[in-house]
Amino acid sequence: MGRETTSKINGLKGGRPVASKTLITQKLREIMAKKLHERYDKILSAQLDAAEGIIIQKVKNGKVIYVDPGPDVQAFRNIQDQVIGRATERVEVSGHDGAPLIIRLDS
Repeated sequence: MGRETTSKINGLKGGRPVASKTLITQKLREIMAKKLHERYDKILSAQLDAAEGIIIQKVKNGKVIYVDPGPDVQAFRNIQDQVIGRATERVEVSGHDGAPLIIRLDS
């Protein structure tokens, strides 16, 4: 059987079979998405509180103490990256000691 024939047969069957590792990953994503959906409001509130630096009340040895962590820049960046998208970075490429980069395509 040639390559073209195999491709046609796989196409008729719905395409190439999905690897078991991929199926496991898909199932794990579904489980995580369900759990995240159930707790989303609580998680988002905690992330926003961390970004703002909300004062945290803790009980230690029967005493109530307040912790002021200050704003968490990384938490803010994570939220911003998810909502707005990660900022693009410009990368400049040059040859040895800043010389122009020479690209050769050999056939």
